Amino acid sequence: MNADGSSRLRLTTNSGIDAFPNWSPDGSKIAFGTDRDGNWDIYVMNADGTSQTAITDNAAHDWVPSWSPDGTKIVFASTRDGNEEIYIMDADGGNQTRITNDPSRDMEACWTPDGKGILFHSERTGTHEIYDLEIAHDLTPGTLTRLTENEVEDDHTACAKAVAGTISRSSRRRFSL
Repeated sequence: MNADGSSRLRLTTNSGIDAFPNWSPDGSKIAFGTDRDGNWDIYVMNADGTSQTAITDNAAHDWVPSWSPDGTKIVFASTRDGNEEIYIMDADGGNQTRITNDPSRDMEACWTPDGKGILFHSERTGTHEIYDLEIAHDLTPGTLTRLTENEVEDDHTACAKAVAGTISRSSRRRFSL
């Protein structure tokens, strides 16, 4: 699509819902969630809509994918263990590994711009708050820091704020957003 909105191109055509698109860092691929096969799975396609390939396939919901800054990994949310948790996998769908384990829902994750952490929101305190989970080079989860503490719910904002630079790993302090 051009900047003026002309020349729009529909990339997917099926009877399901295709949602949560996320560009690869190099702009060549798009990861997205879809329920086209009866439950939510994650697919990857070329930027022009060709080669749509499922990279998750199970009875649970897998959705809201986000590419790592280097393009080698994808973080996503899944209900495969009974409630919504955060997982990391290789960009081709291999090595799917859960990185959170909490009775409350952990959801809608993205990588920090430096690739050293995962931002997500969770209901751990009874309201949606934003968390930062440090990730080691071998993808082992490290320190978990709650970044917000508000009476209002902080959801759907962690990734947008990370991209905008208003959440930064440099200070590790709590933010009141």
